[in-house]
Amino acid sequence: FAAQVQENGEILEQMKTNLKQSALQNLLSVITRSDTNNDEHIDENETEDLIGRIKSINMIELDQNHFRVAIRNSGGSLRSVIKIVKNLLEGNDNPSNERERKLFTLSM
Repeated sequence: FAAQVQENGEILEQMKTNLKQSALQNLLSVITRSDTNNDEHIDENETEDLIGRIKSINMIELDQNHFRVAIRNSGGSLRSVIKIVKNLLEGNDNPSNERERKLFTLSM
């Protein structure tokens, strides 16, 4: 019985990992698709659209105001936003600064 409980725990952890990766991949896809004019920058209109899309992703919570500031501070660079998400995708729980850490929260 104990072995079965341990196995179920391991399966549950793997399922959580898979869900997290799926949610973060969705986030990355949403970010790249939000650059509607393909200029590799997220302008104010695209930012609002992006925020709406991110809010629709299950398991991801977004600090909207913090996100707007981060985009503005990066000059709207698509690469900068992707870099933040890439840190999360790679399991880096220590992004390069505190702001990046607070932009997205995964809830499971």
